[in-house]
Amino acid sequence: ACLKVPMAGVTKSNRSGRTPFCWMLETRVFLDRIVIEPVPRPHARVRSQDAVRMAVEAVESACMAHAGKPLWVLCVNMNSAHHCRLGGLGLGPEGVRALIDCFSSRSAPVERLDLARNGMATVGCAALAGWLASSKTILTLFTNDNDLDADGGATLVGGVQASTTLQYVGYNNPGVSGPMGDAIDAACVRNALALAA
Repeated sequence: ACLKVPMAGVTKSNRSGRTPFCWMLETRVFLDRIVIEPVPRPHARVRSQDAVRMAVEAVESACMAHAGKPLWVLCVNMNSAHHCRLGGLGLGPEGVRALIDCFSSRSAPVERLDLARNGMATVGCAALAGWLASSKTILTLFTNDNDLDADGGATLVGGVQASTTLQYVGYNNPGVSGPMGDAIDAACVRNALALAA
């Protein structure tokens, strides 16, 4: 059982003059966690600045209303009921940084974070890496398809290695392969073994 908390949506006018929701954030409060995820509408795009604003507002609201409850932030709906292949929200590097700053300022107990396909680049990755080193709750992270280069990949590896809680990282990016991927996997295994001990 869960409580669905409606969030503000982004509207977009069409030729008929109507302004239906094209994308909304939905917050679901379970007994053991809070899940924030987008409820997308097909054939519509959302402006990146609106996506960033809504994501940050959703996290702030959840942290204030349900302090201390684990938070899952799914910025990409990877498994919709219709198995749609949905792109990222286009947060961009500054948007990712704004979201991470919100996590830090609110001490958000994020356990699961999906930032796949958001164009985070090295700037966003640096903010993420710094937060990973300080987070005591993050368990699962998806950074797939962010077109990270070697610098971004090295930054991500450093953040993952500094984490003491991460147990799984999705990292399918051009700049994260070979030894870098092995280092991420090794850090996750290390953490899983330490937490199980």
